[in-house]
Amino acid sequence: MKIATQTLLKVLLLISIIQPHLSFSQYCDSITPTMNVDLSASPNVMWTSPMIARDGNCCGTVAPDNCLEFVITLHPNAIAVSFSIAAGAVPPGALFYQVDCGPPTPVGSPICLDGPGPHHLTFCKPGNNDNAFSIVSYSEPIVGSDITLNAGCEGFIYAQYYNEPSISWTSIGPGNPGDYDSYLSCTSGCDTTYVTAPSIGAPAFVDYLVCGSDIGDCNPNPICDTIRVNFVDPIQVDVTPAMSQICVGDPPVTLTANVTGGTGPFTYLWSNGATTSTITALGGTHSVTVTDQGGCISATDSAVVIENPLPIVDAGPDQAMCDGVSATLNASGAVSYSWDNGVTDGVSFVQAVGTTTYTVTGTDANGCVNTDQVNVTVNPLPVVNAGTDQTVCDGA
Repeated sequence: MKIATQTLLKVLLLISIIQPHLSFSQYCDSITPTMNVDLSASPNVMWTSPMIARDGNCCGTVAPDNCLEFVITLHPNAIAVSFSIAAGAVPPGALFYQVDCGPPTPVGSPICLDGPGPHHLTFCKPGNNDNAFSIVSYSEPIVGSDITLNAGCEGFIYAQYYNEPSISWTSIGPGNPGDYDSYLSCTSGCDTTYVTAPSIGAPAFVDYLVCGSDIGDCNPNPICDTIRVNFVDPIQVDVTPAMSQICVGDPPVTLTANVTGGTGPFTYLWSNGATTSTITALGGTHSVTVTDQGGCISATDSAVVIENPLPIVDAGPDQAMCDGVSATLNASGAVSYSWDNGVTDGVSFVQAVGTTTYTVTGTDANGCVNTDQVNVTVNPLPVVNAGTDQTVCDGA
């Protein structure tokens, strides 16, 4: 009975010694530095510790190992964490960490975790130099947003929190799988791939499928998602009117650059240096180059303005005649003529005594107009006096 009592007392004494240790941490002894790491704000977040030295033991390690403990609380959507040395001298040899005293995981490699925790991460190594440590939590893989590309431009699509060597990219529509893989700079082993839009011939969009395993290989099945790349129609410009005719002295023609495709705002550069969408122009060939917001390709068009000379209209020589004699005016140098004072070209008329100036307006085949004048003078008839009447006898 006495022996049994002594045994019981020893057990109670041992429990009294161990109990304070267990209340501090069930994984580490009481002198091990312990830090609380709250990663619950986001499933993808990094925490870095201050410089700290290792001490004590965890998970059954013994001297000369010294340890640190990190009590981690995760976001509900986090599936893995990784642990690495952020600053300070890196201890020699292989480096491992454990979570909840489980299997060792190489430092820098992720480990899958289930639920928010808390999870107890321990790092043990001989020595006690100061280091700073980083702990990163990861969600399941996610992909970037859809993008839009102008013709001839380059953009990129990406995926995060995949195990990068496992990643594959392929087009799944329109058309057959892989029809538009040639647009990609990389189709496997990359979390970012660049997409180059052709100058012409791109479809309205291409859907790309990205597949791979999560960063910690927590899910045994590939995780896939799609990103859509939208392609903007190539920029085109049409200058109107394409051809126009004016006459010397007319107001200039207004030329307009009409843009289709591309993405505004657009920049304009005319051959005369103007940078607006419209210009006024006289005779000559006028070109414009238009570039869209993407700036990857430009479009050019031109218009011709023909500046025709004015016709050389001739009203004919001045005329003089006697009263009662008709006059006829005939102009030349144009196609059609219009006289003032009621005169019709080539039609005779009778003018009153005096000098009248007639103006003719001539129009040529191009619609250009010019004028000329002619003077017509009508002289009065002379007053002839034959003398007084006379009466004489026969033979006188």
